[in-house]
Amino acid sequence: MEKLFEARFVEESEYNSLKELFTLCFEDSIEAVNAFFEKTVSPERVVAIFDGNKAISSLYLLESDILIDGVSHNAYYVYGVCTHPDYRNKGLMKKLFHFTEKLVKERNIDYLFLVPAEEYLFDVYSKFGFKKGIYYKEETVSAPTTSGSASFCENVSFDSYKAFCLERSKNGVNIASLKESTFKSFFTSCNGEATAIQTEKGYCVFENNDGKVTVFEIYGDEKELLNIVFEKTKVTSLVCRFPADDINNSKAYGMYKPFGASPEIENAFFGIPYST
Repeated sequence: MEKLFEARFVEESEYNSLKELFTLCFEDSIEAVNAFFEKTVSPERVVAIFDGNKAISSLYLLESDILIDGVSHNAYYVYGVCTHPDYRNKGLMKKLFHFTEKLVKERNIDYLFLVPAEEYLFDVYSKFGFKKGIYYKEETVSAPTTSGSASFCENVSFDSYKAFCLERSKNGVNIASLKESTFKSFFTSCNGEATAIQTEKGYCVFENNDGKVTVFEIYGDEKELLNIVFEKTKVTSLVCRFPADDINNSKAYGMYKPFGASPEIENAFFGIPYST
């Protein structure tokens, strides 16, 4: 007789099993996974399925919000959805999302959103009611011929980050952003993969992957901020991601699902990279 698996919340005593599943599915270093659990994970925002004491499927809910025309809506960023290879194609993901949607309604959350790790997953998540709605456009930027001399701080304050997001939203860009606890934990658990820069005129987040520099989020004095990135990385060109002004000529990056009377989202921007 086939086992009946059910989704549920977890206990801290089960974290080690969840970590084993996470490293198996995503191949992250144990150091990065430990930092993620220490800084970000809490039992009431983890949904998982166990076979005995063994975690076999799980997802994590990161506290976020979505700004639409300057109005904030509560959201969860669905992160780290995974199932053990030996237990796939058994409907476990459906059970995870069914449980998640019940608690979302109980907690008056307006949206779930996520970033598929692979292109084929857009079709998978669409079966659970998620729609494309988070886009970006990319531009390649060459290094300036003369170096700048702007000063910067690598610790972006949450208040500044939210102020930038709010200003951008009021100017017509819908923003999927992180709440304070999630924002702080992200920058302390990303294990050096992403760097945040802040000046008096704006902020940006970039990743340097063996000399390939991608600026995921930039807002404010773009010229000054990019000059700082070029000075710091010594590359001759980099790629910037910006909000999409035309979704037909942009890349679908993420998906969302509204609850209650929450408005549909045709085009939102989520700039913080999701990797831990």
